Amino acid sequence: MGLSAAKSSQLYSGIGGSQSGPSFTGERIDVASCIPCVPPAITAAGKAVTATAGIVGGLWLGSKANIIYNESARNLGLPADLIGTQDAGARQQGNRHNSGPLDPSNGGTGNSQQDFDRLTGGVSGPAPEGSSYPPGTLIGENGIVFRPGEKDTGSRIDIPANGTKPHETLHY
Repeated sequence: MGLSAAKSSQLYSGIGGSQSGPSFTGERIDVASCIPCVPPAITAAGKAVTATAGIVGGLWLGSKANIIYNESARNLGLPADLIGTQDAGARQQGNRHNSGPLDPSNGGTGNSQQDFDRLTGGVSGPAPEGSSYPPGTLIGENGIVFRPGEKDTGSRIDIPANGTKPHETLHY
């Protein structure tokens, strides 16, 4: 028993659509119904196994996807030492240390946004609404904060304390 001309045409149009080259039309074709020698019970069992494997695989990957995506930011952690340039303006002020821009020996580029992305692995979001941060502030998942410059001041990167290293503010 072969495919009818109508079924064969439907199968072809769903896969390729024209003889000039493939173009997926989005039409779903139940291939099992096109093969008359496959008993319905086997077809149903195959569909159930495929659906179950897809759900289990999707649940597993879904639970790991956030970990995979955020792994770079989490692995960066926080520096154990001061990482800004220690120029004439660098000094301890209370429980905070003011430094110059990210030192080139620590990957500094001189561009505050690029340096912030380097320190956070590029994983950040806006400061919460209603917070005391200025507009345009970004907060990395590892707690590092980018505060954009204002008319009288350059941008700043705030790095939380870590162990014996105090909170450090990089000034640009």
